[in-house]
Amino acid sequence: MSTITETIHSLQLHNKLVVLHSCGTRRHQALLAKLTTGCTVVDMASPVVRMQVEQNAAAFVSSLQTMAMPLYLANIDYAPQVLTLLLQDAGLPLGSISASCNQTHYLQEECAGENAGRIAFLELPLTVAASAPFVPTADVLQTLQDAGRTTNILENILLGFMADKDEADSYVQRILRQEISGLAGPKDDLKFYRFLCAAASLTALPVNTARLGDMVGVSLPTVRRWLNLLAGAGIIYLVQPVANIPKKRLVKAPKMFFRDTAVACALLQLANSNDLLRSINYGRIYENYVVNSIREGYLEQGREAKLTFFQDSNYKEITIILEVAGVLYPMLITAGEYKTAKVAKLFSVLEPYAAEHALAMGNGVVMVPHGDTKQLQDRLWQVNVTSIL
Repeated sequence: MSTITETIHSLQLHNKLVVLHSCGTRRHQALLAKLTTGCTVVDMASPVVRMQVEQNAAAFVSSLQTMAMPLYLANIDYAPQVLTLLLQDAGLPLGSISASCNQTHYLQEECAGENAGRIAFLELPLTVAASAPFVPTADVLQTLQDAGRTTNILENILLGFMADKDEADSYVQRILRQEISGLAGPKDDLKFYRFLCAAASLTALPVNTARLGDMVGVSLPTVRRWLNLLAGAGIIYLVQPVANIPKKRLVKAPKMFFRDTAVACALLQLANSNDLLRSINYGRIYENYVVNSIREGYLEQGREAKLTFFQDSNYKEITIILEVAGVLYPMLITAGEYKTAKVAKLFSVLEPYAAEHALAMGNGVVMVPHGDTKQLQDRLWQVNVTSIL
């Protein structure tokens, strides 16, 4: 936790307000409690506070200056109109206030324009581990080759970052079906719930708004709005495709991933390992889990992983491309069979892109749920994903 604490302090030196984005899980609640120890807490979700803001937001912001600093505004998404006033209040010095929210969509709308440079959003990790983020350098891969494997990958996928299955189920009920549907304002709650289930069935695929709309029976604007709300709540996140690779017609839509595979499994009613293995969605949920594990390693350090993907019109795909310190690391994430020569040829399509952007090509890896971590050929490795968990 020391690294993310240092990141928060660094952001406070350059921003009027630092907003910590929480998903509302038990771990996030515990992490927020640690990160805000010693702060004066004002819960913006309190009906009394919300009434004060509604009656006179300017007076409420002025009253904050009389409170003991540092100040922590919990659940600031319940009163987004306060943000602009906070950022423009010259009486509040840098680093004096932090805040948290479960929904960034409307907050980011409030912070557009001249306020954009005065506020920083930091996505909280779902885990807090001491291990370094995964970078497939030669030294790291050699270490993984010698590591033992004890992790049950199927159980990990089903539980995700939740403490147990009961927490996953209650999280879906509380966050998805109540808080998010309330913000989305659908006329039919069941229709919105069907939308969530449809989104889970399309995880780890490029976003297809028309298909989602047809599956649920809602308009394209509604699909886009609901996707924005899910992303703003940290339920999903999007990974953008690489662009402008010569002689390739590329997919332009971003890939959608569920932040926690436990949520996707609960929505798809996958209750145990047998259900998961038999599911037509298993390969993509496994892919989602691996990408989550890599991404969370960076969030634990207080930074976002720089991830993209490659997919052309012939459905040739590099699952994820990690960029670290000017080096590209292509990754194929698969639960099935593959051919080494084809993977090496596929990864080579990035070489012109890397040269054009002054980037180096690092080791390529094939992430599998079973088998050994081993070198396949020069700069190409197979990695048993359990060795990086």
